[in-house]
Amino acid sequence: MSARPLEERLNNLLPIPSPRFYRRMARAAWTPAAKAQRRIVGGVGLVFLLAVALVVATPQGRAWAQEVVHFFTRSSGDMVPVTPISQTSDEDTGFIFNQEIAEVGQQAGFDLLEPTWLPVDPSGQPVLSFSGASIESEHTIVRIFYRYSLGGDDLTDGLILREQLLRTEEECALCGMVGSSALIESIQIGDSMGEYVQGVWKADDQGHWNWTADPYVKTLRLEKGDLALELQYFGMEIEKADLIAIAESLK
Repeated sequence: MSARPLEERLNNLLPIPSPRFYRRMARAAWTPAAKAQRRIVGGVGLVFLLAVALVVATPQGRAWAQEVVHFFTRSSGDMVPVTPISQTSDEDTGFIFNQEIAEVGQQAGFDLLEPTWLPVDPSGQPVLSFSGASIESEHTIVRIFYRYSLGGDDLTDGLILREQLLRTEEECALCGMVGSSALIESIQIGDSMGEYVQGVWKADDQGHWNWTADPYVKTLRLEKGDLALELQYFGMEIEKADLIAIAESLK
C-alpha cells in the first residue's frame, strides 16, 4: 500500500447513498488530535450506514450455532443506483477527531468501552495509537480513532471504533447493507456473537455503487451488553484476527 493520502487512495470507496450520507459526503473531515484538520471522503467512514432493523438475539440465541444478531444484510445484487444529492447547510463534525474519550463519553451519556490490547510489531512498537475521538449527534454514535502509527506522517490508515447505545431494536445505525456476494462471517467473541465483512461499495462512472471484496476495508460488528460496536480498519496492516483480539479486549 503506497503512502498516498487517504482521500486519494479511497476516492471511490463510498456507501450506498441516502440523504444523510450525502450531507456527510459534502462536509466530512478527518482531523487526528495531533494533526491539522484533514478532510477525507466522508463516505469511507459511512460505509454500510443504511440503517436496517437490528435483530436482537436471546441469551440462547447468542450461543454459537444459534440465532445471531444480524449487523449486515445483503442487498439483492452487487450493484445499486446512485440517487440525487440532497443539499443541506448542516455541518457534520463526526469525522473531526479532536476530542478526548472522556469528553465524548460525557456528551454521549453512556459508558464507553476501550480496547485494553492493541497490536504491536515484532520489535514491540505499537501498530495503532489513539489519535482522537468525536461524536455523531444524530444517532449519538461515538467514534474513536486509532491511527496506524508505523507508516510516517503521510499515512492516515487506522482503526475507527464506533459505539452506540441501543435502547430499542430499531435504533441500530451501525447496522447496514452489503452486496449480495459479500461473505458475512459469524464470529464468537467471548460471550457475544459478532459479524465480519471484508469489502466496500465503490462508485463507477455510470452512476452506480458496486460491491467489491476489497481487503482495504475490514469491518467487525458485535453487540456487548447494551452497546452496538463496530471496529472498522482502513489499510492492509491489520488482519481479521487482530480485530477479533481487539474486540475481545474491550472493557
